[in-house]
Amino acid sequence: MKKLTMFLALATMMFVLSACSGMTPKKDSVFANHTKVLVKPLDFKDAALDKITGDELVDFEKAQPGLREKYKQEFAKYAKETGYFEQIMFEGTPDAQTLVIEPKLNHLDPGIRGIMAATSSVKANLYDGATGKQVGKIIVQRMTGRQVWTSMMGSIEKLITELGEDTASKLGDSRL
Repeated sequence: MKKLTMFLALATMMFVLSACSGMTPKKDSVFANHTKVLVKPLDFKDAALDKITGDELVDFEKAQPGLREKYKQEFAKYAKETGYFEQIMFEGTPDAQTLVIEPKLNHLDPGIRGIMAATSSVKANLYDGATGKQVGKIIVQRMTGRQVWTSMMGSIEKLITELGEDTASKLGDSRL
């Protein structure tokens, strides 16, 4: 009975460890043949921003170039860690070895200080650089607590930055 219990415990641990393994191997991904990635600027155009109004909306629009830069920096940092790509680009002309990523902000809710968390999501379409054919897509969502001392723009900046990380980290999960 003791051996059976030990065997079941080991089997359970192996199952848990295998289920918690890291990223999808590149060979099993939709972009297995791509060695470079070209990330287009984060698109804010059609995002649901109904919780941001008045002066806050003006501040958000002014901050968009900086937010794009933070998204880009965080994406580059985490995309390097995945080991999927030899080259990470943010401008240039794609070729047959290039995966093109077009991230688009879906919604942004800065939350309410001390009461409601801030939430956001990005949908990223993935295209083959040579053909322009869509090879995958991912949707990443992020929620962060909105502390009493946090400004609306501080909360938005944190969300957008973390969405850059999430987009890079979840590339292996992309599907059509």
